[in-house]
Amino acid sequence: MSDRDESAPYTPSCSHPVTKREARGSWRVTSRVRARTYDRCGLGTLGMESLLIRVRVVLGWLERRTGLSALLPLARKKEVPIHRHTIWYYLGGMVLFLFILQVSTGILLMFYYRPSAEEAYESVQFLMAEVQFGWLIRSIHGWGANLMIFMMFIHLFSVMLLKAYRSPRELTWFTGFGLFGVVLGLGFTGYLLPWNELAFFATRVGTEIPGVLPVLGGFIREFLRGGEDVTGATLTRFYAFHVSVLPALCFLLIVLHVILVQRHGMSIPPGVRERGGARAQELDGQLGTAEGGGERDRLDAELSAPGRLGLVRAEARRRRRDHRRPRCDAEQRGVSRHRPGRDRNRGSLDADDARCGALHVDVEAARRRGLGERDR
Repeated sequence: MSDRDESAPYTPSCSHPVTKREARGSWRVTSRVRARTYDRCGLGTLGMESLLIRVRVVLGWLERRTGLSALLPLARKKEVPIHRHTIWYYLGGMVLFLFILQVSTGILLMFYYRPSAEEAYESVQFLMAEVQFGWLIRSIHGWGANLMIFMMFIHLFSVMLLKAYRSPRELTWFTGFGLFGVVLGLGFTGYLLPWNELAFFATRVGTEIPGVLPVLGGFIREFLRGGEDVTGATLTRFYAFHVSVLPALCFLLIVLHVILVQRHGMSIPPGVRERGGARAQELDGQLGTAEGGGERDRLDAELSAPGRLGLVRAEARRRRRDHRRPRCDAEQRGVSRHRPGRDRNRGSLDADDARCGALHVDVEAARRRGLGERDR
């Protein structure tokens, strides 16, 4: 074909003219020309629609085999508790964040650490001095362990002081207390891994403590040490506990704890209950005096269920609105405050309502006298 024909306009299936060279090069030469050709012919839109169709097919295949869409109603109906602006609401989330941080940094440290009596100390020194940002990862892991134990202390004592362990959250309290013990075990087993002088003697003292127990004390001490004294077998055993046994147990307890929290809801602190309206105060008082597990479970579930928290908020809004102008019983019954005498003569109001109506009459009369004096 001649040069003139090569440069002649070529019109594909779309209405925008494209040269044959440009159309042929759009498939083989440059992605920029291909993108321009797709844009002119509308093929980019068709390609995106085809991609979306394929994604829907893959999602449908996964849905038929996993049924993950059953979790969508739970995510859509999730309500944030009314005490979301208090510090007590964030303590559990802080502990969970620190646990994820410890797992992430611990996995990175496992690439360079060697759990043997001959190489453990040298591997830690190599990590701190030679590995790029190794000192940062180890420091984050060490300080994160301290912060995690500290936050666990605060979370545990806050639950105890706020009485959030009451029915129906007993199992939530038990799983949380078990998590506290597992976290302490993680801190104790990880303290020996640097294999320095401080870690050696601290582990020897720590493993001597259960040895004073009657009957089972000696067995527990030998089980922890892997022998009569702290040796390389103790280091290997502590490493196994630290990276496999205790993290797996901690993960299972966290899953169970979160499921129980989602099942029963979060306990409302007493201060928030007092500001939550008359309904919250009534339920709080009934929870404190109710006898029997069934009544306590029913009342606590009524207060803490996500669907009933709207009643507490509605009651709080009503009380704030009524606080602007206190009303007497006569107004609450729909009696006009400008004509209370007629209702009082009919005997439809008691003595208190009559005094309330008379008070409105006096206020109205005083207001009229003030207007008359101002006009004069």
